[in-house]
Amino acid sequence: MSKRELIIKTARRLFATKGYDGTCVDEIASKAHVNKATIYYYFKGKEELYQASVEDSILRVLKDLENGIRDSKDPENSIKTYINSFYRHAKNDESFLRILMREVASGGEHLSDNLIGVFVDILKILESILEDGFKSGVFKKVDTKMVHFSVIGAISFYICSADMRMNFKNEVSRLPSFLSDRDRDINELCELILRGLRK
Repeated sequence: MSKRELIIKTARRLFATKGYDGTCVDEIASKAHVNKATIYYYFKGKEELYQASVEDSILRVLKDLENGIRDSKDPENSIKTYINSFYRHAKNDESFLRILMREVASGGEHLSDNLIGVFVDILKILESILEDGFKSGVFKKVDTKMVHFSVIGAISFYICSADMRMNFKNEVSRLPSFLSDRDRDINELCELILRGLRK
């Protein structure tokens, strides 16, 4: 891992835990085991580092979606790819999800126009899948943003609540086991979404 990648990964973890305002460059440098000068060699300041840490994650999601859906002719498989791509990235990078949830709560206070553009590109991919499904008679006509929020909301809450669910299980012995199953199969979410889309 390069120093730049290490700085981004460390910063993303701190931004996820402490938020933008609660994170300082000194702490990022300390946790990444680099000096502040190294951070300023790669980034102009905290804002640019924040944008880079979010962009790094969201661009990986976009690229994964583009690669997974490019040759797909089946709208149902494309929806599964859409859901699985978000789930895989979220599970491997919970920090990004936590930052995203903070941004939702703050009205996107720290998101640049460039980052918002990437989110729009992702929504356009979903819109294309849903439109293809509608034209081919597989899907009903639906609202793209509601499908997107159903997917992202379910995945975000499921992954970010895992620790809480484990704590509940330890405290309350009668809690159903499915609430603490951290690796529950995402196929169930795919099927629930598809049931809502099918004609």
